[in-house]
Amino acid sequence: MTDYTEFLLSKRLMVERHGPNIEPGAVHPMLFPFQRDLVAWAVRKGRAALFADTGLGKTLMQLEWAEVLR
Repeated sequence: MTDYTEFLLSKRLMVERHGPNIEPGAVHPMLFPFQRDLVAWAVRKGRAALFADTGLGKTLMQLEWAEVLR
């Protein structure tokens, strides 16, 4: 069983972070908690896409993402 587990672990992709860690208060408080989490995640990744459904505030999240990185 360990051979198969090792095989699976060798196939796992690890994406490096390319962005800075930000403080929780760095994201505008106007955003909902899930939006703040998504913005913080995208900033940490540095290269990300936010595939949120219609009406979930993608534009606000993208603007805040750009503002935090400025």
